[in-house]
Amino acid sequence: MTIPAENSEQILNAFFSDPNYGLNNINNLFSFIWQILGLYALPLACLIMPGARNQKLPATPFVIGTAFGGYGILGIYASTLKKQQEEDVPMTKSDLGWFTANVLENKLVNAGAFAFLFYLSYTTGFANALTTQPEEMIQGYMDLFQSAAIVAASSFDLFILSTVAASLIPGDLKRRDRKSV
Repeated sequence: MTIPAENSEQILNAFFSDPNYGLNNINNLFSFIWQILGLYALPLACLIMPGARNQKLPATPFVIGTAFGGYGILGIYASTLKKQQEEDVPMTKSDLGWFTANVLENKLVNAGAFAFLFYLSYTTGFANALTTQPEEMIQGYMDLFQSAAIVAASSFDLFILSTVAASLIPGDLKRRDRKSV
């Protein structure tokens, strides 16, 4: 099945005409997915940066690039990750770089990111559609998924980024000297 390019083009035009609300008229679920793809770099940075020392490539450009290019950017870095011995030894704040220790590990920054996630669910109309017309929203999303490549690609990107994040959690727990829950 070939997905017509003009469907993705219409979606991208709606986004670029109004980056904050342009996709809300297309589908609230897709608008939410699209918006959180840019935010996903922050929780990934919290998982990647503490263990980024002594890797083959510097993590920072790839983590930042994830906000714009998703797994297409992060995949390059992820494919070169190597297990480190210090992953088995708990880290202290002094073992981390300044940005990681003072920004990524800051509870207020993480609480702000969590609050922003709720804000996005409201501004994209996702929360309202989820409570008032979930069947319509999901069916509209499924129709878009089948007819617009950008919807399928964004959805798979979110899935892959979530899988990568899940695979990084055990090493992060070891560095924090925490047992798996």
